[in-house]
Amino acid sequence: MKKTLQKIITFCAVVLGVGCMNKMDAKAFTTGNLEYMNGNYYLYSGNQKVINDFVFDGSYTYYAQADGTPMMNRLTYHPDGEHIIYFDEDGHEVFNNFQYCPSVGYTCYFDSQGYLYKDQTTYLDGQPYYLNANGALEQNGWFRYANGRDYGYAESDGCLINNKFAKDNQGRVVFYHWNGMVARGLISDGLWYYSMDEGDGHYLGRFKAAGVAPSDTYQLQVLDLVNEERLSRNIAPLKLNEQVQQAAQVRAGEISTVFDHIRPDGRSCITALDEYVTDGYGSAGENIAAGQSSPQEVVNDWMNSPGHRANILKESYTALGVGYYYGSGPYYCYWVQMFIGDRYW
Repeated sequence: MKKTLQKIITFCAVVLGVGCMNKMDAKAFTTGNLEYMNGNYYLYSGNQKVINDFVFDGSYTYYAQADGTPMMNRLTYHPDGEHIIYFDEDGHEVFNNFQYCPSVGYTCYFDSQGYLYKDQTTYLDGQPYYLNANGALEQNGWFRYANGRDYGYAESDGCLINNKFAKDNQGRVVFYHWNGMVARGLISDGLWYYSMDEGDGHYLGRFKAAGVAPSDTYQLQVLDLVNEERLSRNIAPLKLNEQVQQAAQVRAGEISTVFDHIRPDGRSCITALDEYVTDGYGSAGENIAAGQSSPQEVVNDWMNSPGHRANILKESYTALGVGYYYGSGPYYCYWVQMFIGDRYW
């Protein structure tokens, strides 16, 4: 790990914020250690105080300033004159991590070489985060990418909404790609094509993908009908979730014996979700029905019932599981919808 000086630069932070970043004058990478003397920390290599150089102590990289003290809490140019790096409150150069930088007042990200990300997306636990043209982590709302055309939505922790339908800043349904960008044009889930506006990505309509037969199971037909109701009201469609589907199917069998939101063993219906949904959820609901002979009939009945209709159209729900059980009389046909969302409201 060796860093050499190519040129000395004094940089006024026009892009990164107020003030001037320090210049660095490094000859070569040095092995050394941090020592405490006369009330200050200094960087030494053997018995020699190090100045204007990078120092590696076996665990962390430091930069020794002109007086030998480590640079702390500062953004500065790497000696290559091109990349920006950061030394934290302990004087450690930051690698592969987010870091709040007090000098500019926002959170940045530094890659495996310690370089500041600008106009780039990085991923943490598979989730996207966007660093804008200034190097600031986008947080708390809508933003435009540096290209001036694409946009996305960042949660308070900077995680971008991705891989799902949701609302845009005008309350219209849009789809967020895996990288957090709003989709435009035609997109498909394999069963349907969704037409998204070429300009701002809002939902325009949908049609069956070529060669795809009509949904041949009651569960998928219920999902299609529910999503028709939601999309016609500018509400994001639901995804079929296999784990929720398992819970709903169990509940369909249970309501054939006890037609209630309380399970035969006395527990709440929601406990069925806890048994099958391993990824967690923020909110949940259940609709049940009996006696309807088709998906269209049962969805019509639910939509004509205020409480059931509210569940079907609840905007915070993102996924659905549908259970169907054909049992004994007097109703024979038993239906369950179980909903989950990633929020509590």
